[in-house]
Amino acid sequence: MTAAVGFYADDFTGATDVLLQLRRCGLVGPLVLRVDPDLIARYAGAAVLGVAGTARSLPTADMAAEVTPALGALAALRPRVLQYKACSTVDSSPTVGSLGWAAEAGADLLGQGLVPALFAQPDFGRYTLFGTHFAAQGGAVHRLDRHPTMSRHPSTPIDEADLTVFLARQTGRPVTSRPRTTYAAGGPLTGEGVVVLDALEDDDLRAAGGLVLGVAPGTVFALGSGGLSRAVGLHLGSPDTGTDEDAALPPGPVLVLAGSQSPLTARQIAVAEEDGWPCRAAADADLADPAGLARWALDALSARGRAIIHTRELSGPGLLARIAALFESLWREARAAGDPLVVVCGGDTSSRLVRGSGADALEIDAVVAGNVPISRLVGSSWVDGARVVLKGGQVGPEDLFNRLAGRTSDLTDLTKESL
Repeated sequence: MTAAVGFYADDFTGATDVLLQLRRCGLVGPLVLRVDPDLIARYAGAAVLGVAGTARSLPTADMAAEVTPALGALAALRPRVLQYKACSTVDSSPTVGSLGWAAEAGADLLGQGLVPALFAQPDFGRYTLFGTHFAAQGGAVHRLDRHPTMSRHPSTPIDEADLTVFLARQTGRPVTSRPRTTYAAGGPLTGEGVVVLDALEDDDLRAAGGLVLGVAPGTVFALGSGGLSRAVGLHLGSPDTGTDEDAALPPGPVLVLAGSQSPLTARQIAVAEEDGWPCRAAADADLADPAGLARWALDALSARGRAIIHTRELSGPGLLARIAALFESLWREARAAGDPLVVVCGGDTSSRLVRGSGADALEIDAVVAGNVPISRLVGSSWVDGARVVLKGGQVGPEDLFNRLAGRTSDLTDLTKESL
């Protein structure tokens, strides 16, 4: 085996979370930004190798064209664990980003009868108990089907918190659960299809990781969140060796490009505005001609060292692609003028924007506020060396943008060890 973990992530923000969770367990590697055999071979000696994808937002009928070659290329490296990284809020449906389809694809690739599925991520406020999933927001923990955001998600609304029921809608194979109350008694995972694993705390992740690794002596395919990454990392790595000393981020210009519709992102923007950040909503006219918006952003960065552009007022067909094109234009202008740290809010927005940039790979530079890494892009295009934060809509504290602007020192330096 040449790697501890190979993974395909169904969106970019989730992909960086896998790198972070495994790095905390002493397992280091890059994230490749496209399925390219030569590019993957370049990093084949890494303990961790990921491929960032966009399957979460793809029609299920279109997933195979992207996911199958990615899983195949990673499986050829014979990692101990081959992970299909999904969101900890289980974003999917039978017709969009189907996790049931993903489970079948991975199982068939490896000839594996049972696929472990672990979506809980306790450090991120995601919990599974007796197969039922919960997620925190606004200081409260909600059943997933009553979650303020996920129950109203624009493309994959969640109306069922029992993951055995929810996932059974996406696959014809059996879906069962393994409660945490059985972990202490031991015993391997058995059966066919998909088995949902519980976790409420870190000790549960450790137990679940042992169950996952026990499925097969060679490569094991598993489905799940960054919680799954930590669960196997606790066994395959050196736990928490990546929790380095704090280090302050030098103050510098920060440009926030927010495509997320999440209430948390909206609150983060509001907190920043209250603290004096220049903020502007993109208008429909900016999609066709971004020059005026770019001038505004450059003026704000020059005068104040920070700026926020959001897209909450935009709507219409093909909006995601149009927002990605707008943000790329703004990012190019900003790099040419002063190269700020760019914060991209929204998993689907991040996926489209970074994949379209022409970058080859992503490496973690530092971590801010727990689960928010600052990354550096690698490649031969205009984006080489750019520092970027790819922030999921529901990720980060309310004062995140101030922290990234160097207003606090709640950072972990991860630059000592080259990827």
